[in-house]
Amino acid sequence: LVDPPTIRRGDAVQVEVRSGHTRLQFDAIAEASGREGEMVELRNPLSGKLFKARLDSKSKAVLVVAGGLAL
Repeated sequence: LVDPPTIRRGDAVQVEVRSGHTRLQFDAIAEASGREGEMVELRNPLSGKLFKARLDSKSKAVLVVAGGLAL
């Protein structure tokens, strides 16, 4: 048996971006279904840009930016 997806395409997902001590939160739209712990493609509804983040829990994803990298 396979667990159902945590999120489905079109679901709203709260994203937390972490870079050092800095935290940024915003909402995105899932472009595909995914389960907790998986990388999932998300769309920023304001800019329309796609990015990937790891699903942390239901309707929440985390994107960690290593020092010196830009989004």
